[in-house]
Amino acid sequence: MAKDMPALVEKALSPDSGRPPWERLKVGRRFLESRKAFEAFVIYRDMGTSRTLLRVQTEHKKSTSVLKWSTLYKWVFRCAEYDDHMDRQYLIQQEEDRREMARRHVNLAKLMQQKAYVRLQKIKDEEIDQITPKMIPNYLRTAIDIERMATGEPTERVDHEGSGRIVIIDDIPRKLDEQKK
Repeated sequence: MAKDMPALVEKALSPDSGRPPWERLKVGRRFLESRKAFEAFVIYRDMGTSRTLLRVQTEHKKSTSVLKWSTLYKWVFRCAEYDDHMDRQYLIQQEEDRREMARRHVNLAKLMQQKAYVRLQKIKDEEIDQITPKMIPNYLRTAIDIERMATGEPTERVDHEGSGRIVIIDDIPRKLDEQKK
């Protein structure tokens, strides 16, 4: 059985196994790792970037078999796969959060635009003097900026020179302000 173990571990870690490598190794209905070995692996795996075999042994009072288990059951490979999986999950969640944020920002920008529009329509001739010229464009510019950013539209155009310097060609909100003056 011990001679067959490396081949069984390879089989358990193959993509055909249908199991992620960070789970307890299994071939058919038989677990390859003992419960103790797998518990030690989970401790090692969950240490993240600060994982060491020595810490598993000393801090968690795990068996001196940790080095043997780590080699036999390919802990480093399995942890790398686990880390990649967790990174992918994080990026997926981050993208979902970014999309939700963009939807909220678009809705907020539209609401701000509607409020500014309604306010502009309600202004009576005698109230015009109470509104400073900067107030309405500021509301509109803010709403437009939020909407543009939320939909992925630029608020400025950027060009790259051969020297590697970034040159702002056109700051859209500033240009809008300058055109209104």
